[in-house]
Amino acid sequence: MSRKFLIAAVAVIAVLATANNADASFRMRLEVVGSGGVVVTDNAPGDTAGAAGLMNVSTSVGTVTILTGIGIQQPPSGGLTPGQVAGLDLNGTSINSSGAATVKLYLQATDFSGGPNGLLMQVLNSVGGTATGTSSVTFKAWADPLNQVEAYGPDQFPAAGLVGKGAVPGSSIPATPIVFGSGAIAGTSSFSFLKTGDYSLFVEATIVFTGSGSVTFDNHLTVSVPEPMTIVAAMTGLPFLGGFMWRRRKTSTLSI
Repeated sequence: MSRKFLIAAVAVIAVLATANNADASFRMRLEVVGSGGVVVTDNAPGDTAGAAGLMNVSTSVGTVTILTGIGIQQPPSGGLTPGQVAGLDLNGTSINSSGAATVKLYLQATDFSGGPNGLLMQVLNSVGGTATGTSSVTFKAWADPLNQVEAYGPDQFPAAGLVGKGAVPGSSIPATPIVFGSGAIAGTSSFSFLKTGDYSLFVEATIVFTGSGSVTFDNHLTVSVPEPMTIVAAMTGLPFLGGFMWRRRKTSTLSI
């Protein structure tokens, strides 16, 4: 393979990696199970951030106070490192409870376009923080190559009783859940999906308080383009794979 081809491959990836996506659907759902909660869309009532692609939602439901629930969609709000083409972030989230409660936080966005079609995009779900007075803290994440998300229901702010939430779409690809008890929170989970067009990302954090306690955390989901040399290696292997399949088919024909 010529050096000219290698340079061309890197250039194409760089152009695609800097392309921004439309901000068509960016929503947050905060729920205290059995008590109620809120549903907020970017730049709608309940969002105090005042910028597209950035949400700040604070509320109290029963014994639970969500001091800051900051959701970030990337792009257009930035914050990605080289090679990363999309991201979703529950950043600087702080939850206090004065009694036993189960709290669920959801964040979703659609119409991400970063990355070239036809490649397996790499997704990393990473979390960090601290928890006290909890029996479990669970983080889940999904990417959907068909650009689908869960149904959160209509916007609702201030807090009131919540109706049921839609199921995870069957086309969504999950990360392995990251689970902790009380104490330090630090972990990662990775997976991949085949990009064929625009895609969606969504995350879920579930905190089970056994009594008075607090949780603070960052939950960052990022999508990256495979390393250029990985792509080149995969393309280099295609002729060998094709030859292997041809020989296997020929052998099977002769053995009949």
